[in-house]
Amino acid sequence: MLKSTSVSYETKDLGKSKIKKDLRDLHKFAALVGIPSTAPVPIDKDTHKPLGINMASLALVHELGSAANNIPARPFMRQTRERMQNRFMRLLRGAYKQVLAGKVHPYHALSRLGVAYEGEMKNTFTIGSFTPNKPATIARKGSSRPLIDTGRMRQSIVSKVVKV
Repeated sequence: MLKSTSVSYETKDLGKSKIKKDLRDLHKFAALVGIPSTAPVPIDKDTHKPLGINMASLALVHELGSAANNIPARPFMRQTRERMQNRFMRLLRGAYKQVLAGKVHPYHALSRLGVAYEGEMKNTFTIGSFTPNKPATIARKGSSRPLIDTGRMRQSIVSKVVKV
């Protein structure tokens, strides 16, 4: 005859549920970096009147260029991505590991990445390689550095984390 034996056990979570939730949450958010359409309208430096184009559209013209307006492409967004791609992949892996370890919420991890990318995009205005300004533009601006005039476009670059 077999003796009846009872077995009991206790389950301890140790944070696994929270980590699983955080990983699910990580895929619910995205960090956006750029110039939103709500950025202030640029002002003409000489006339102090609005240019009639929003800052995001002006940034796009500079990013892609405009053959119709004889404006060469000055791709500050693409140059940032190309220059920083490997570094940001490492930062993203590090953020993912921090989320896995339960050290940071996904929203905050993405926010940090966004702020870092924002800073690098602003830095590209200074260190980027762009088609030089024309002599007439240099005379008007008093500077030979492309993209830097009033500083408003550069100041309009922001990052934010959104739900997707």
